[in-house]
Amino acid sequence: MKLRLKVLMEHSDLGSGFQIAMNDLKIRGGGTILGASQSGHIAAVGYDMFLKLMEEAVAELKGEPLEQERDPEINLPHSAFIPESYIADIDQRLTIYRRLARIQNAEALADIKSELVDRYGSLLRSVSNLLAKIRLKIGAIAAGIQRLDFRAGVLTLLPFDGQPDHTRKLIALAVDQPRRYQLSPDQGLQVKLRPEELKKPLASIKKILREIVAYVNNHRLSF
Repeated sequence: MKLRLKVLMEHSDLGSGFQIAMNDLKIRGGGTILGASQSGHIAAVGYDMFLKLMEEAVAELKGEPLEQERDPEINLPHSAFIPESYIADIDQRLTIYRRLARIQNAEALADIKSELVDRYGSLLRSVSNLLAKIRLKIGAIAAGIQRLDFRAGVLTLLPFDGQPDHTRKLIALAVDQPRRYQLSPDQGLQVKLRPEELKKPLASIKKILREIVAYVNNHRLSF
């Protein structure tokens, strides 16, 4: 923690966000754009990175609890990034990553998608996948899901810690619809996608998250 504060003090001028981020990458690791460890990623470069890191460092030294942002981890077997062939300028790519990392609703995501198409042309597959992952991240937050894993046709969803009522509703969902939802060993949900759903897995996963949100919002616990 003292090492991170030293880095912040050495790069306290405006415009030093890149140096701060690079040092933070060395200290905490790169993480992933869409995962819970993304705080050290280049997507956060900028003045707000300086403020965020300073706030975290000071609060930790004081022993004050930090309010945890809901930042689901999305793990899918799809390449999701902005290649140099799509946006050649590194500063522009970093700006887009940074904006994408802040998105909290589907409307804002749609605006950035339109902007990308207008400025850089039709989306490449990896860019489309990146936007789709962010869309799933938005859905996961709404569904109270902390981690989303999809591999070999099976979707696994783990709820956020510290929300027992929500977890019980997910259990109730598995009890009510056993052919669709199974319980995972760690009180999450597992869904085996149907053959027709595997044709468009990202769209199918988004629909499943919507189904969970609808069930949780309409279901009343009786225990």
